[in-house]
Amino acid sequence: MSEAADVPQLDRDTALALVSKNGNALKDVSKELQGDPELVMAAVVQNGSALRFADKELKAERSIVLAAVRQNGHALEHATGDLKADQDLALVAVQQKGVALKFVSPEIQGCRDVVLPAVRQNGDALVYAAKDLQGDRALVLEAIHQKGVAFKHASKELRADLEMVMAAVGQYGDTLAYAAKPLQGDRNVVMVAVGQMGIALRHASKKLRGDPGVVLHAVQHDGEALQYASKELQANYEVVLAAVHQKGSALQYAGKDLQADRRIVIAAVKQAGSSLRFADVAQRAEKEVVLVAVRQCGKALEHAAPEMRADREVVLAALTRQPAALSFADEELRADLGLLTAAVKKSGEVMKYAALELRSNRELVLAAVQKQGSALAYACGDLQADKDVVLCAVQQYGKALSHSAEAFRSDPDVVLAAVLQDGIALKFASEQLRGRRDIVIAAIGQNGLSLEHASSELQADRAIVLAAVGSHGCALRHASPVLQDDPEVVLSAVKKHGGAFQSASAKLRADKHTVLSAVQASGKALHFCSKEFQADREIVLLALANWGSALKFAAKELQADPDIVRTAVRQQGVALAHASKEFKADRGTVLSAVSQDGEALMFAAPELQGDRDIVLASVAQRGAALKYASKELQSD
Repeated sequence: MSEAADVPQLDRDTALALVSKNGNALKDVSKELQGDPELVMAAVVQNGSALRFADKELKAERSIVLAAVRQNGHALEHATGDLKADQDLALVAVQQKGVALKFVSPEIQGCRDVVLPAVRQNGDALVYAAKDLQGDRALVLEAIHQKGVAFKHASKELRADLEMVMAAVGQYGDTLAYAAKPLQGDRNVVMVAVGQMGIALRHASKKLRGDPGVVLHAVQHDGEALQYASKELQANYEVVLAAVHQKGSALQYAGKDLQADRRIVIAAVKQAGSSLRFADVAQRAEKEVVLVAVRQCGKALEHAAPEMRADREVVLAALTRQPAALSFADEELRADLGLLTAAVKKSGEVMKYAALELRSNRELVLAAVQKQGSALAYACGDLQADKDVVLCAVQQYGKALSHSAEAFRSDPDVVLAAVLQDGIALKFASEQLRGRRDIVIAAIGQNGLSLEHASSELQADRAIVLAAVGSHGCALRHASPVLQDDPEVVLSAVKKHGGAFQSASAKLRADKHTVLSAVQASGKALHFCSKEFQADREIVLLALANWGSALKFAAKELQADPDIVRTAVRQQGVALAHASKEFKADRGTVLSAVSQDGEALMFAAPELQGDRDIVLASVAQRGAALKYASKELQSD
């Protein structure tokens, strides 16, 4: 038996619901359903690329391909028949994704009316244009204005054209790489290129990489450009100073003599302390230099000479900037109580790098956990068993309870302090305390989801569960089955979070009175109702009253009900996405939708995206909606 035969086949309604949420799920339905026009349309509207899973005949169906390329221009790749030669279809595709030009017929790739909007959407589409259009001056200018690097696809003649090269490098300096050799040696061109992107210097002629004015201009915009300068200029004091002022790491490209120059090195580490690693060995042993570096980046201490890593003033400066720099300090200083006392005031986590003997210092550990409770993890075992220390830690960070001695997980004082700071810390309490009412009430008061860690008895306690779902509706999933079947508890949860309805008992989700109350509290609850209730007009109308997009979960016949659809789009314009096809082409419905949210225009039928009044209403509500209007109105 084939693998496909082992896959259970979905019925049409289930498949339709599935592809409406995830278009690519079309690949998992039967061959018969992959040939169902309505189902395939739903899939490509959700995800245009789903077209690749459609039956061959539907890949040649213009309305389906049009819907697909509206959502994802790349879907044109999967179209068959003459559709790749359909100019209007190609235009829709490239307006959505410029590089969809790759999938049109050669004739369309030579059509200026299609190629121009393609390169305006994505300059890289120029690579797929016909050769004569790659030499079209105005068109190539549009491409490089959208993406400078598109210049590499221009004709050889245009890459040797001074005006075109100037436009390209002014937009993106690195396109100098694609200019004709003579223009890579044109000083004016290169000055524009390196002014836009310093490292474009790498594409300049050898002569210009040795020109002090050009190189200085480049490194002022990006110090890293120094690596492409001539050896002479890498040893030029003025050029190197400008480079390290802009980017300290440029010190690595400086001549050896300048890596040993104090003023140059100080300028570099002042900009980026970590560039100390590129300094001459002697400079890394200079206290003035190292102090500047670690004050900019504490971890620069790693690159200092050993004697500097043993210098108390230097290490203290590093720790003040970045406590983790202690890991690079001399072993003796990692055991310096005064130094660590100053460091933990910045970050308790510094205890991770402290000498073992200091992890036993009660006063130091107390200071650390007061600053950062998680530092309890680095304390010695005796202090993890010290109640005062542990209390300080959990009051700052509840989950520090996990680092305490086992005995404290059964200590009511400690656990209560922990859950008051973070309810989820209940997870680390003993089984006995997870069943203690006052502890659990404190935990769910801080975070309702901590109900997950309460004992099964308390998960069945009505008052506790009501408190939990009142804090976070989704706590209902941790309640006992009996309480998941309690209408008051369930409705309390749903009021807090509509998604909580999925945790209600099957019995309540099948009870119309409960369902009515649930969708009235949150329209999102409709998602978790039975098909029977998703087809119930009264229930759906109540859901739509507070969340228009609940239309997505309504039965197909209700997505085609005038009152239902209008209620949905008046509440939330983009609910139009879930209306049946005829309403997306209904002028009154679409006008209501775009008046509520201009973005709804994206879901309107093509002819209404070309309706002046509707587009005006859309852009009046949201200017950005213009991108969904027809080509004619976009240029009006």
